[in-house]
Amino acid sequence: MGISTGMIMENNFQSWFIPFDVFNLICHSLVIIFAFIFLFIIIGDKTCHTVPMLLVANSCLAELVFSSNLFWMAIFTLNNDLKRQQYEDSLCVFRGQVKSQICKNVAQYDRCSTNSACGCFHRVGANDDAGICGFLWPTCSHLESCNASTSRCTQSNMVCVEHPRCHEQPLCYPTTMSKQNICPPLKNKNNSKWKQHGITVAGGNGEGDQLSQLAHPGGTYIDDNKAMLIVDYRNHRIVEWKYNANSGQIIAGGNGQGDKLNQLDMPNDVVV
Repeated sequence: MGISTGMIMENNFQSWFIPFDVFNLICHSLVIIFAFIFLFIIIGDKTCHTVPMLLVANSCLAELVFSSNLFWMAIFTLNNDLKRQQYEDSLCVFRGQVKSQICKNVAQYDRCSTNSACGCFHRVGANDDAGICGFLWPTCSHLESCNASTSRCTQSNMVCVEHPRCHEQPLCYPTTMSKQNICPPLKNKNNSKWKQHGITVAGGNGEGDQLSQLAHPGGTYIDDNKAMLIVDYRNHRIVEWKYNANSGQIIAGGNGQGDKLNQLDMPNDVVV
């Protein structure tokens, strides 16, 4: 009924959640009603204006405030249980869900994000090739197998997905790798058309190793400022081209092919 803040997991929804939430709402409502009744009686009846009754009124007021908070928490919980959405805070009280990147009608591992290092992982038992859009290259040895009987993950920050590149059996994939800040969604606009004449945004000065040139560029990443990080494959470097810039600047590698700390060896992709 609860999971880690800011993460998605498989929903552990049980049939008794909603009746229990409704029961909580009824109980808190009755407490609030009775607290109001007692307060009105004590305030309206002058014979109740005594020290003991004032103490009772103070208790009723405290109960009213506390029950009101619990009432709204119960509404919040019921709303999320009806939607089968969930998260929990450090006190394991609140329920809700922060959405990660979802992919539908996308083939396994196909691109689902503006980040080319992200792909679609199909969820076990999902229809329409539905899954989560996450980082394609998690360390396989760090992924645990899903529960064979329930196809679920025991940890709250994991979701059971197909990942045949690592194992033929479903694996628990960390939802931290499927957040939208890692895998921004593709922006699909209806009736969009390609421009007939494109413009060069990086390179375009022939193959070479100058800052205005690229050599077999690979993966790219575009940040919020429209700056492009480009994998310069044959130059063994990663360069940043700012928006409308005529040349790039090296941010990694650029010191020849090798395995030193200041070198890269034919990089393929870049992730920020």
